[in-house]
Amino acid sequence: MPGPKKAAHYSVPVPGSTPGGVRLGRPRPRAQGGAWAARGVLLLAGALALVIWVSPSPGAPAGRPEADARKAEAELQSVKAEIERITREVSAEQVERDQLTTELKSAELSVGKVRAALAEVRRERAERAARRAELAAEKHQREGEVREKRAALAGQLRAAYTIGRQEPLKLLLNQKDPALAGRIFAYYGYFGRARAAQIRLIEEDVQRIAELEGELDAEDQQLAELERQQRAQLHQLELSRVERSHVLASLEAQSHTRAQNLER
Repeated sequence: MPGPKKAAHYSVPVPGSTPGGVRLGRPRPRAQGGAWAARGVLLLAGALALVIWVSPSPGAPAGRPEADARKAEAELQSVKAEIERITREVSAEQVERDQLTTELKSAELSVGKVRAALAEVRRERAERAARRAELAAEKHQREGEVREKRAALAGQLRAAYTIGRQEPLKLLLNQKDPALAGRIFAYYGYFGRARAAQIRLIEEDVQRIAELEGELDAEDQQLAELERQQRAQLHQLELSRVERSHVLASLEAQSHTRAQNLER
C-alpha cells in the first residue's frame, strides 16, 4: 500500500530571490538610514517566506477548510504589497538623501570659496588701510607746508608794510639815481609775482589735500560695502548648509525609526 504523499512545497520568486529559497537582496545602502530600512525589508521578506511555507499546496489533504486558504492568500498578498511599498519608500528616501548629500557638498564648497574671498577682501582692506595711513601722513606734511608758506607770506607782507606806505612813484621822485629807482621798480614787480606764485602754491596744496581726503573716504566706503556683501553671502550659505544637514539627519532618523517599527 503506497504511503501518504508528501506535501509539495512551492517557492514564490520575489525581486532579488535565489533558486534555493526566498531571499530579498539589495545593494548595500550608502547611508546608515538606508541600512536600517533594508533590515526592515528583509524582515518582511522573512515573514513572506513563512506565510508561503504554511500556505496550502495542491497535494495537501482535503480536510483543511477553504477559508484558511483564502486567508493565507490574502495575508500573502498583504505582505507582498507591504514589501513593495517599503521598497518604494526606501528607494525614494535614498534618492533624496543622495541629492541632499550632493547639495550639502556643494554648499560646503561655496562656503569655503566665500570665506576665501572674504579673507582676500580683508587682506586688501588692510593694504588700503596702510595706504590711507601713508596718505594721511602726506596730508599732514602738506598741511605743514601750507602753514609754513602762509607764515612766510605773512612775513613778507609785514616787511613790505615796514618799508612804509610810500608808493613806487614817490620813492622814484625822492631818488636822484635813476638806476636805483629802476631797481626799486624791479623789486616791487618781483615781490608781486612771488607773492602771487606762493598764493597759487598754497591753493594747489589745499586742493591736493582735499583730493586725498576724497580718496580716503571713497576707498573706505568701497571696502566697507564689499565686506558687508561678503558677510551677508557667507551668512546665507551657512544657513543653507545647516538646513540641509538637518534635513539629511531627519531622513536618517526616519529610516532608523521605520526599521525599529518593523522589528517590533
